[in-house]
Amino acid sequence: AQANGSRSAATKSSRKDSLEMRMACRWLVVAVSIAALARGEVRYVETSGLDSGACNAAPCASLRYAISQATSGDIVELGPGKHTGSGNCNLDPGAAGKVGLTIRGREGRDGTVVDLGQQGRFLRLDETAGETRVEDLTVINGFCLALPSGSRYGAGIAMEINSTARLARLALSGMDCSSSEIIFGGEYSGGALFLRSARALISDVLVSGNRANHGAGVACWGEESSRFEDSVFDHNEGTEWAGTI
Repeated sequence: AQANGSRSAATKSSRKDSLEMRMACRWLVVAVSIAALARGEVRYVETSGLDSGACNAAPCASLRYAISQATSGDIVELGPGKHTGSGNCNLDPGAAGKVGLTIRGREGRDGTVVDLGQQGRFLRLDETAGETRVEDLTVINGFCLALPSGSRYGAGIAMEINSTARLARLALSGMDCSSSEIIFGGEYSGGALFLRSARALISDVLVSGNRANHGAGVACWGEESSRFEDSVFDHNEGTEWAGTI
């Protein structure tokens, strides 16, 4: 009787352990599914792509089109090479209703280049864009004089009111935000990066060879609380005040 009781207790214990294991596995599947959803879908951009479809099965040609196809939380991934043209500059994901995108280069900043061709800036980000991430890219040849009056600042990336952008492993060079016109208050400031009352995190960026009237590397205005980590600033020329910052 004692042996039968022991076997019964062992069976119950085994069933309990099996049930707990099944429940744990189910919760693990749910957690993995939620994490996958949180990462979003990947939209691909290639120099040989075409701006048609949803950019997931076949690559598109421009960031602007890929962002238009994305939903909030998606990843927009640029393939290797030099991406040029109006579809890759003057982008504003928040204004397009896209929140928390990740814009990244597949081959890192040494292999993925966005050449703005002096047609304006790369990105404008504010609180409407949420925690947008920009990673593993080189961005070159932004030009403030191509921007509308009143927003001629930040030839690379402008992060404005309450932006929580996250920039990592970027290189920004050849940006020009200089002018013979001297205006105090933001215009012609921030050759590479412009920050106005933002809360951004910028890490491992290389900012070199940029020009601006004020703050050729970085210009900060307002109640600014962004943070820089492990970054390099080199040969940035402030034509009026402040070379680097």
